[in-house]
Amino acid sequence: MAPPEIDPKPRVNLAVLAGEILQDVEKLVEQRIALAKLQFFEDWGNFKPFALWFGLGLAALSSAGLLFSLTMVFVIHESSGLPLWACFGITLVIFLLAGLVCLRVARGKAKELSFVNE
Repeated sequence: MAPPEIDPKPRVNLAVLAGEILQDVEKLVEQRIALAKLQFFEDWGNFKPFALWFGLGLAALSSAGLLFSLTMVFVIHESSGLPLWACFGITLVIFLLAGLVCLRVARGKAKELSFVNE
């Protein structure tokens, strides 16, 4: 009588293997989320000085733009003799049209952007 043959490959329980794979996937997702948080806060730390100086520059330029528009109103008033309200209206229309053109160009540029990392 021959002895029973021993299977050289141990049998793996598929349920145990699937459970281990799911645990590995969960661990990987947790690590990826932790990495994303770390990168976000690192990027935010680098972004804060930029945002501060950009905001200050924007405030200064806005003030300069307001003073420039008032100067234009009084230059038009002195040079043309039009009533002051008409000079304000002319200046308003000029800046309104310039702003609309800039927004239209920005809209076209925004369509060209891709926010997905490739």
